[in-house]
Amino acid sequence: FGAMSDDKKGGHTWTVRNEGQGDLRLTLLETTCGCTSVEYLEGDTPKTWDKGVIRTVKPGEAAKVLVNWSTAGKSGNFK
Repeated sequence: FGAMSDDKKGGHTWTVRNEGQGDLRLTLLETTCGCTSVEYLEGDTPKTWDKGVIRTVKPGEAAKVLVNWSTAGKSGNFK
């Protein structure tokens, strides 16, 4: 996503599709720093996704995962 200067916010939404025959289990393990957070979307509403919580995507369904980042209060460039 390139470099970010100080006091900027960004985000990206990924759509994860289960094209298999069994349940797909998504688990948030952890982010690498406090500047990053992960949410899932129910419809268009972002919901908090806590560490260790499993989200199940049934065959033929899709889930949307939203990753947010913020350089507010951080110094230097982010890549």
